Amino acid sequence: MSNVHFIWWGPFNEEKCIAHPNAIADELNGTPHQLYYWCRIEDEPQFKRALRPRIKVVGIRMFQQLALSRTGIWNEPYCKGALDVLKRLDRHKAFSAVKDLMSLLILYLHGGLYLDTTVRLSPAPERMGKPNQQSLRDGLRALGDTPKLPVFGGEQPHQPLLYTPLAVSTGARDYDLGEDTVLQVPVLDVWALYSPAAHPVFETMVNGYVARAERVGVTRSGFTTNLQNFPEGVAPATFGVDLLKDVYGRDGRNELIGNLVIRSVLDGLLSGCPDETDQLAHRFGWPAVELPNMEKRSVLVPTLGITKEYHNSWRR
Repeated sequence: MSNVHFIWWGPFNEEKCIAHPNAIADELNGTPHQLYYWCRIEDEPQFKRALRPRIKVVGIRMFQQLALSRTGIWNEPYCKGALDVLKRLDRHKAFSAVKDLMSLLILYLHGGLYLDTTVRLSPAPERMGKPNQQSLRDGLRALGDTPKLPVFGGEQPHQPLLYTPLAVSTGARDYDLGEDTVLQVPVLDVWALYSPAAHPVFETMVNGYVARAERVGVTRSGFTTNLQNFPEGVAPATFGVDLLKDVYGRDGRNELIGNLVIRSVLDGLLSGCPDETDQLAHRFGWPAVELPNMEKRSVLVPTLGITKEYHNSWRR
């Protein structure tokens, strides 16, 4: 049995957050899988009315409630740090960033499959001819002890340790710091994530997200932990918060939010195969295929029988 998790953080939007979770719930009727839908406490009544009865809606008033009955977990330093970062992101209405960190934390705490609300079931004709294609029911039965996520063809550079706030926000190497290792890693995304509970790879992801957020000042104090190597005109003491406030434009905000989660996830995956980085995609990846001639950009994961639809609303 696997838990299946959906998250919607921000104002209720029925067009983007209801139809696909309901269809997935219908597909999984008669299975033992437990479906959870995590949302803000003020939106809980609307979600309970709109979602299928078998989906358990969990309204959150305080982020500590993410642990459900496992309250002792907040004594762990990285979990306590995650609470501080979540509060800061929520305060600045960085709802997609809240969702990103919540997904990592929920999977670490409870295990299961996380899906974006814009992930739909892929019909059999769409999957036809793709390697290892199967339905979501069969894909869930095949999940094992190894974390998984969608990976694409091609590679991207990644520096496992980024030492300055500017480098964290852009995901790029800071050349003033010497010849630290830059790795070539697969291109991946985080709209579908799987992990057993308490997996050390996801612990590293949560830890990495908190450390990177602290590096740019997305913390309770609002101050960065490293004030080096900023370009002229950038206020280092409030750099991350200024990005969230769009002081440097929407692109800067999007870049920060995207790199916080992608780079932290990569750090976690690399911790799971430190001496075999060329095996990262094979070990942790579901091959993802972009579908041609679609009205919206759509990416299929044949081994799970799901397709992600992009709605041009990234990182709102």
